[in-house]
Amino acid sequence: MTDLPALRAMPGFPDALALQARGDDAALVEALAVEYQRLLGFNLPPYESLFVDPSAMLQAPSTGRVRTLYREAGWQIPSDVRAAADDHLGAELLALAELFASGRPALAQRLVDQHLARWLPVFIEAYERLDPAPFYRTLGALTLGTVMGMLPEAPCPAPRAELDSDPGRAAQSPRAAGSSDPA
Repeated sequence: MTDLPALRAMPGFPDALALQARGDDAALVEALAVEYQRLLGFNLPPYESLFVDPSAMLQAPSTGRVRTLYREAGWQIPSDVRAAADDHLGAELLALAELFASGRPALAQRLVDQHLARWLPVFIEAYERLDPAPFYRTLGALTLGTVMGMLPEAPCPAPRAELDSDPGRAAQSPRAAGSSDPA
């Protein structure tokens, strides 16, 4: 993680990602690597196919669909990027960034509409349940907000509302009791 100085120099970013400590960078990098492995290596593999295909297996049909989009764009996962399948979240986000950077917003929008927006909200919901460290919690929120903000006229989904604390309340309503409103 050679970008720690650049991240620390960004206004507001270090505090949001809990990078403000100027202690041992090696210890910080190690702690982040351990947390990454806990979240995404052991508990929640970040692959589209696991969230959208009924088989919940890698290399499922959604993997082929994203691979086709990459091929249409003339893009491929760089050789130094490790991913077990083309539908890895990091690969999809890298493709998105490179499509925008190379002036191909229509293909980038297709990647959002046909892939990222279909699975990222559910993935982030599951991810947040793992109680990630502040760095990864913020990174997840930023990623979701950025991707969902690319949908036309679709705001980022609000946090899930808490369930009503009185489970008997619904049963007490006139509709739940079978009565009808007087006309």
